[in-house]
Amino acid sequence: MATAQRRSADTSPYQRLEKEAECPLCHQTVEEPKRLPCNHSFCLKCLNRQAVDATVDGRSDINCVACRSFVRIPGKGTFDELPTPFYLNRLAEVVSVAASDSCEKTCWMCNQSKTLRCYCFECQKFMCESCENNRKCGTLAQSHRTVLIQDLTEQDFERIIRRPVMCKTEKHEKLVVEFYCHDCKVCICKLCVIEFHNIHDVEGIEQASEKSKVNVMDSVKKLKNVLSDCETEIERRKKGALRMERNIKAVEEEVHKNVEELIMKLRLYEQEALATLQNLGNKNQSAFKEQQEKNESRLAMLKDFLSYGETVLQSDLPLPVLDEHFTFVEQFGQTLQVEDEDSFEPLHVDYVPNEEFKEVLKASLGNIVVRSTDMTRSMLQGSFSKTVMKGEETCFTIITKDQDGESIYCEDDLVVVNISTSTEEELYKEIEDNQNGSYKVTCIPQSSGKHKVSVEINGEPLAGSPWTFDVISPGDLT
Repeated sequence: MATAQRRSADTSPYQRLEKEAECPLCHQTVEEPKRLPCNHSFCLKCLNRQAVDATVDGRSDINCVACRSFVRIPGKGTFDELPTPFYLNRLAEVVSVAASDSCEKTCWMCNQSKTLRCYCFECQKFMCESCENNRKCGTLAQSHRTVLIQDLTEQDFERIIRRPVMCKTEKHEKLVVEFYCHDCKVCICKLCVIEFHNIHDVEGIEQASEKSKVNVMDSVKKLKNVLSDCETEIERRKKGALRMERNIKAVEEEVHKNVEELIMKLRLYEQEALATLQNLGNKNQSAFKEQQEKNESRLAMLKDFLSYGETVLQSDLPLPVLDEHFTFVEQFGQTLQVEDEDSFEPLHVDYVPNEEFKEVLKASLGNIVVRSTDMTRSMLQGSFSKTVMKGEETCFTIITKDQDGESIYCEDDLVVVNISTSTEEELYKEIEDNQNGSYKVTCIPQSSGKHKVSVEINGEPLAGSPWTFDVISPGDLT
């Protein structure tokens, strides 16, 4: 029988309901479900366990595991007073009975604690196997539809979940809840009305439900508006994030380009300076080699003359000495008189940076400027109109705003305004920075025809840009 009972757990209706009735914290069928303000439900014991852990850690709130929102712990330290979700509570009851092979519950017929095996759709109750067998022999079996739990279909589960609610008042448990007490805010049966609520504001549960739906409908409409605004704001901020990402990428490319240009200039200077030093080095080596050869040649000649002179001195014959004396002295004198007109002298080479280069090294290469101005929120304002008189001064004002739509002033904002005539010529204009988040633009059109105004803030077009306006001559009015 246990095997047959568990067969229900292998069917898709049961699996779907079992998953729907699962507590996200303990991953078991939810017991005493309680709904948090974020609309997610959990076992009461799981929530209270989280409250205890949070209190021990010195926190006054818990974190919903489903949506990560923070929920403040009630003053009593437990979540017992939270609302009980009706559908989930019913669903958990059905799933716990359908999944139970050994867990015993009270049978409504024999009032004994037994394993419940079937469900009567007319009595709208679960019952044990013994009571079901006894009913088969009676007259009720012919008119009542009784189904074993393992044979329940998805439609059967839905009917069981949606069965009437029985009164919880003692001795009224077999009576259906049919009324709602507005004073006590509880659902009650007809005996409760007579015994305990006879002087209270009581009405039928269907009528009370319809009135509640009206209030809920108003709240749903407001919620839809809030939801729409929230989605719009999220989309706007998403676009702003993408715009900032593109902006950062463009600035990165600009920084890289400027640094590369500077590096190229430095590399070019380095190559020229190194080439100059290389030429100096080559000339130095060439001059030194040439001078070295001359020095070695003269040194050899001097050594030869020295050897020749010593030979003359060693002679003991007067005549050879006298003959060689004049030759030696004359040639030696000529040798001493030979001077190297292009004699090599080593030079000292140094690097002396000019003042301009020193200033470049001291100066900053630029700053990364972060601005809070939102071009999609900034706007055009003032006397700017679709038709302007030729030769008369016209003006309009640019208002810069942040992402929340509040006026903002950033002195680093780059406001660029271009006004072109019908012949694509640039019209002279003056831009006055009022240093309060507004920029007054003034111009005097000198020619008739359609003019175009384009406004950019920090390289991004202002919302609605470009605009056009017509310039007319005074004679056109007649």
